[in-house]
Amino acid sequence: MSEQTFENVWFLPDENRWSDKNFLAYKDKGKLIVRDDSLEFQGNQERVVITRIRRVSFGKQGRDFVNNWVKIEYSDDPTLPAVFFADGSSLGYGGIFGGTKRIFNSVQLIVKMNSATNSPSASAKKEANNTLKLLETTPPPVDPKLATNLSNKPGNSRMGAVAGSVTAFITIVLAQFMAIGGYWSVQLLCFAVFGAFIFGMPIGGIGGVTFGRIWNHPIAAIIGGITAVSIIAPCLLAIFSYCGFLGGC
Repeated sequence: MSEQTFENVWFLPDENRWSDKNFLAYKDKGKLIVRDDSLEFQGNQERVVITRIRRVSFGKQGRDFVNNWVKIEYSDDPTLPAVFFADGSSLGYGGIFGGTKRIFNSVQLIVKMNSATNSPSASAKKEANNTLKLLETTPPPVDPKLATNLSNKPGNSRMGAVAGSVTAFITIVLAQFMAIGGYWSVQLLCFAVFGAFIFGMPIGGIGGVTFGRIWNHPIAAIIGGITAVSIIAPCLLAIFSYCGFLGGC
């Protein structure tokens, strides 16, 4: 397998807990290089080289119930803590759109191939080579410690984020119309799109995941995203001044 490089990757040396007093979702951010025999993370604060990977899994971690992470357990000592990676591109939304799963697929592939190479069985090596065709269509295994309730599927956060963004956009446009008497300029459009992206996506994603847990229905995530933004967006609009956020005055 050729070397693969992932830019704007979030890194955690262990699970992110509230007691750590780290208000960001990650401890470091940088570039992840996936090679045949190792991983190398080149961060803004540190450089980490990972070899002898024992297990890789995909799911939630610590206090982060929105983003999925790739958990990597390595070395010969099972008591050592694992490290976590996630796609942090697009202001942190890259993972929602499949970026973190691509990291998982890449790491899983080298684990499969290295396992086959070290095995005396020729059939095991053949099976590992066939993994290339299956990785994109096979759902990743989930570590039960990382996700206690995965009936709340990753698609819930995506659908909720989209529904939340649309709802936020409509809410901001209506607020602009009421504040200045009309929606007429590119400046106002930019503010509406910006607000929908920054506020609508995270609020809608959380609403989609939460409502998806409560109601097992195909449109639960959409309704959850719309409901969450419909409740919170007016409160946020009331906090920001019309001149500073809506583009009016």
